[in-house]
Amino acid sequence: YTVEYTLTRPEPYWNSKTTNSILFPVNEEFLKSKDKDFGTLTPDSILYNGPYLLKDFTSKSSIEYVKNPHYYDHDKVTIEKVK
Repeated sequence: YTVEYTLTRPEPYWNSKTTNSILFPVNEEFLKSKDKDFGTLTPDSILYNGPYLLKDFTSKSSIEYVKNPHYYDHDKVTIEKVK
């Protein structure tokens, strides 16, 4: 796949802005299935592609992640959970 952005004017910080998750491509089917819940801080509303999945989130208190069994390199992920 190729993702292409067209700017209406020069943007000196564009390359830095592309590192913000708001510009990351998202699977269209997943996005439509979540509707308004997409991106909320519940484990099933986030599309994961990294080594960990969100297990629990308590605002201003704690975040817990667990190893993602679907991560392409999951055998090399040695830490089972992060809290």
